[in-house]
Amino acid sequence: MKYVDINIVDLIIYISLTKSVELSRARNARRDAVIARSLRAATLSQEGRAPV
Repeated sequence: MKYVDINIVDLIIYISLTKSVELSRARNARRDAVIARSLRAATLSQEGRAPV
C-alpha cells in the first residue's frame, strides 16, 4: 500500500507541475501578443496610419 501512496503523491505533484507550466506558457503567449500589438500600433502611428 505504501508503494501505491507514493505513486499517487508523485502523480499529484506531476499534474500540478505540468498545470503550472501550461499556465505560465499561456501567460507568456498572452504577454507576447500584447507586446506585438503595442509594437504594431506604435509602428503604424509612426507611419501616420491609424492603429488597427
